Amino acid sequence: MPQGRTVINAVDASGEPVDPITVQGPYKTAIGNIVRDNVPIKYQSWNGKEDPNLTVPDQIKELCWEKLLESFIFPSDSAREIAKKKVLKTMGERFKQFRCILYKHVKAGTEPDWDQYPSQRAYWADFLAYKSSTKAKEMSQRNTENALSNPLPHNLGTRGIVRKLPQWDAEFQEMEKNGVVPETVGWEMRSLIFALSHGSSHGPDGKLVSKDERAKHLVKRIQEVREEVSSGAFVPDRENDVLSRALGTKEHPGRVRGMGLVPWELGFAEYSDSYRSRSRSKAQREAVVDDLMQKVRDEMDASRSKVA
Repeated sequence: MPQGRTVINAVDASGEPVDPITVQGPYKTAIGNIVRDNVPIKYQSWNGKEDPNLTVPDQIKELCWEKLLESFIFPSDSAREIAKKKVLKTMGERFKQFRCILYKHVKAGTEPDWDQYPSQRAYWADFLAYKSSTKAKEMSQRNTENALSNPLPHNLGTRGIVRKLPQWDAEFQEMEKNGVVPETVGWEMRSLIFALSHGSSHGPDGKLVSKDERAKHLVKRIQEVREEVSSGAFVPDRENDVLSRALGTKEHPGRVRGMGLVPWELGFAEYSDSYRSRSRSKAQREAVVDDLMQKVRDEMDASRSKVA
């Protein structure tokens, strides 16, 4: 745990501390330590929908939040409330990761170093019993298959995108200083961040260099989709934008690729009004109906011509 108390000057709209940027490391480390020390591993999930007795209680979550406040001071009550929502999400992720680390011991037939996790030793038997069950093994197999199906996992570690933004900004400033025009000038921010966080980087000449074939393919697809936008063949619309079309998969609700664990209304802020209105979905349905009706009319015209 960090020593003393650190003052956080500002958090962004998602609740991430952004000033000072150096707080990112200690902040995430503290969250992980608090979860490992205070959340019993007898619980199977952070936000479960099945057995409430196997889900981390709200009292323990509140305790973890209070522990974090012992090490960090937020600039205002509103900033603290915004940060709390993000912290509780992050704690859920850390709890899941911690259980994955312990599960490796189950598969290897070993026990963790209890000097590292003294508060968890009393719950090891419960954890072992669950992880040895058929239900847990089937779930582990599904999770492994899902993880392997991700063709482009990011390589930023647990501290995520926010920590890398100043570094990328400095690189752009250095290129500008040297008179180098980046190949990605004009790219949408989300596409740019996603490419940089998944194995691509700018070379000395400003070209986007990719470490493997998957990253190269992504960059190529983004460039192709941007050409479709320029020609009018594709019109980006909210989460169905250049990056989503390039990846070929839909955006996951509750998070925004290329921006981290932020909801759509923050990740696509320019479309915020449409998230609170049914007019957009209504217009989409009408467009689908119009398209179907036009196809029917075309088929009828073709049939008439054939009969004539």
